[in-house]
Amino acid sequence: MKNQNWLKLTTLNLSLMLTACATDKSDEIKEEMKISDSVILYNQLGYLPEANKQVLIQSDTRVSYRVNNSDGQSVLSGRSAEPETWPFSEQKYSLIDLTELSVNGNYQLTLPEHAQSIEIRVNNQLYRDALKQTVKSFYFNRAGAQLEPEHAGVYARKAGHPDDKVLIHSSAVSEQRPEGVVVSASKGWYDAGDYNKYAVNGSVALYTMLLAYQDFKATHTLDLNIPESNNHLPDMLDEIIWQLDWLVNMQDPNDGGVYHKLTTKNFSGKQMPVDANETRYMVEKSVSGTLDFAATMAFAAQVLSEQTPEQAKHYQQAAVSAWRWAEQNPEAVYVQPGDIKTGAYATSQQNLVDEWFWAATELALLTNNNQYWQTLADYSKAQMAVPSWSYVAPFAWLRLAEQYLNPDWQSKAKQAVLTVADKLTETQLNSAIGVPMGSYDNDFVWGSNGVAANQVLVLNKAYRLSKQPRYKQAAYAGLDYLFGKNPTGYSYVTGIGVKTPMHIHHRISEADAISEPVPGLLAGGPHSGQQDKCDGYPSDLPALSYLDHWCSYSTNEIAINWNAPLVYALASVQ
Repeated sequence: MKNQNWLKLTTLNLSLMLTACATDKSDEIKEEMKISDSVILYNQLGYLPEANKQVLIQSDTRVSYRVNNSDGQSVLSGRSAEPETWPFSEQKYSLIDLTELSVNGNYQLTLPEHAQSIEIRVNNQLYRDALKQTVKSFYFNRAGAQLEPEHAGVYARKAGHPDDKVLIHSSAVSEQRPEGVVVSASKGWYDAGDYNKYAVNGSVALYTMLLAYQDFKATHTLDLNIPESNNHLPDMLDEIIWQLDWLVNMQDPNDGGVYHKLTTKNFSGKQMPVDANETRYMVEKSVSGTLDFAATMAFAAQVLSEQTPEQAKHYQQAAVSAWRWAEQNPEAVYVQPGDIKTGAYATSQQNLVDEWFWAATELALLTNNNQYWQTLADYSKAQMAVPSWSYVAPFAWLRLAEQYLNPDWQSKAKQAVLTVADKLTETQLNSAIGVPMGSYDNDFVWGSNGVAANQVLVLNKAYRLSKQPRYKQAAYAGLDYLFGKNPTGYSYVTGIGVKTPMHIHHRISEADAISEPVPGLLAGGPHSGQQDKCDGYPSDLPALSYLDHWCSYSTNEIAINWNAPLVYALASVQ
């Protein structure tokens, strides 16, 4: 496989970009392909009318610019700001502020001294199509489903992994379920670029999708064109239930414990799901998987209580049962068995405070039982931060800040959320490229784009709590980063933007004989680890260490726990 030519746009990428930008000016866009996209960095979708609108020029000097409207009339001109160095890429950037462009329209930004120009779109429905496509990416990653052309278009495929004959692994034996017993846990979403399903990450992604569904009615009216589109439920809820139907079956009904993962012994090759037929196993119950399950099921019981009340009761029972098992097995940390080589998602005994805090919070909010409120207090040293699969306490703080059952916890949580949002906002305001990334030492880690999306989630929660515009503007800046205003010049979401990933580490996209990857998937993003040892990384600096190649599973893989906060971020600004 050859590295992607960064200046090449495939036919589908061009088509998707035209759809997202609602313009048919294909000749103009082809001209724009001549621009060096490492020089002009901008949100390739465009900007909301009320958002600050920053464009970056990678340059050691200030540059002149002018902006024309669609009629060719000059509406703005000037010189960019004094260049500043962003330490995470060690490059200088000069900022052009186009915030005055507050009227819907397509504008041409030109740098006369460099004979370069790009189109800037301003529109109050900017993220509508991106939200829809990002939510539908979960449908494209369904396990156990045949994707028909009427729903999946060129990405139609045969079903794989029905998971109705999963074997109990030697690490997961119990009296009622000895080794080799056959169980069923069908449906669900493939976790990432591989075909396995994990209770920890699957719970976190599902919880985030439920949070988006609860907070934003825009998600209730999405027409996703999925098989369930004609039933009585919103399409996004149908997609959420596909994952819920799987996750609830990861629980052993005999004792309430949750299996850590459903997996093959090794990662499959570059095959379509239907061809990846290795034996699949239920592997080892874990306290981390069980607590994440408990939190997610408790929240699902609340969110679905009106639309699917009987299912909601079942989810509540599952959450309570899981909590009891965790209490009885507090030292059951996940240890990877010797014959299992797939993702571990492991958490040490010392680092389970956040899982206990999260699960106790959700059960307290669901039942208002003093037992859970007391346990919540016992684990409250788990501090607010930006959430991730490995640190879930922020979900608890975010929920506590918006509840009314316990005013003391609400006040404490609100302050905790705003403190983190203040740090993100301060970074964004003082950043050489005007983004929240770089607020914490661990921002540029494996899945750094998931970090960026979760930062937007926190900032929008802070805005909901305070109505302070600075949080909303910082959230807009976080999306700017993901859609192109970053040192690589990539819009990191497949099929959405001018320069997008083409060779993501995603088995379906690699094996389906279609040159363009499944759209709507967020690439993991840059960081210095380079654990895959691939050749071709342009730099080892954290914000530049990204490679658009199948080989680069450490920067170019996709994962449901990165796409889910992107859904939340897009819904929050839409």
